[in-house]
Amino acid sequence: MWSVPKTVLFFKRWKTPKATEMTLEVMRFVKSIAKDSIALYLNAPEEERTGYPNLQAFRKSNLKADLIVCIGGDGTVIYAASQFPVLMPPTLCFAMGSLGFLTPFALKSYKLVLSEIFNAKHEVCPYRITSRLRLVATISRGDHSRRMDDEKQDISEPRGAGVCEINRHVVMNEVLIDRGPSTQMINLDTFVDRHHLTTVNADGVILATPTGSTAYSLSAGGSVVMPSIDAILLTPICPHSLSFRPVLLRSDCVIRIEVPMNARNCPYVSFDGRDSTRLEPGDAVIIEVSESPLKLFDSSEGFDWAQGLKYKLNWNLRENQKPMDDDGSDKIRSPGTSSSTSTTKRKKKKRKRR
Repeated sequence: MWSVPKTVLFFKRWKTPKATEMTLEVMRFVKSIAKDSIALYLNAPEEERTGYPNLQAFRKSNLKADLIVCIGGDGTVIYAASQFPVLMPPTLCFAMGSLGFLTPFALKSYKLVLSEIFNAKHEVCPYRITSRLRLVATISRGDHSRRMDDEKQDISEPRGAGVCEINRHVVMNEVLIDRGPSTQMINLDTFVDRHHLTTVNADGVILATPTGSTAYSLSAGGSVVMPSIDAILLTPICPHSLSFRPVLLRSDCVIRIEVPMNARNCPYVSFDGRDSTRLEPGDAVIIEVSESPLKLFDSSEGFDWAQGLKYKLNWNLRENQKPMDDDGSDKIRSPGTSSSTSTTKRKKKKRKRR
């Protein structure tokens, strides 16, 4: 049974006057069509003085959000998801950015879409809801008081639990471990379900979700993965090996990436481009799938993703191969010779024969 949302939290493109104007217009419309009392909150800086309570007020209210509305680009959606690491409410996204893999609805259609969402006559949800996998990453601090020589280094299995675990992050796109400000490549021991997979010798490594496969991982040569596939993509960044290719792992795998005790360089880890943290020898990052996916309202049975590939990233867009000539041949023309010119020459030859 579909129930009309009672508490709605809005996220908008940050410090953008046009986004603020449009979001307030949408919020006024929601207020006008909601027959019962409805609580609206807006994540906006205090200096904008929108007249609506902000995200901090929502947290203090102890209310449970029934719906999140995002007006902006993919970055707006990713930020909204980061604010709900445990349980993510259903999310409705209107496009106001440049790419739009996570924003399937056009902003100009907000009246039609929201009228359906807040229609109490619906017995089921008026739009299909798709789930987007998220990752949980935890930094495990090791014992920094000791170091190992190469002869004593054992990578057959992970070192086990660290001294303490800090900074648990839930990410929508990727966990990035890279060389940071250093110009030297990094060394990382990588384990999957406690089995040693490989030792990374590269500028870094990316652990991406299918949603994140069209972000940094794509730029690093990773595969594009359909969002409905539950998997984790491991993509190296500039590996010092011709054979180190991206790997697609099962979604139920637990990945542990350790900084060797004899590492020459200290890498940095970041989460969806935020919270960059330095790792010391002996530290580890544990990555696994979150139990709380991002639930998105979808406008076209999941094919917004394919449309985004073609028209936003120009994936495989090229001029189609020309058909063969009338006589069945596919002659190679000299540069600058058009098809019409070749056809004219053939007609002249036929006339001479007659």
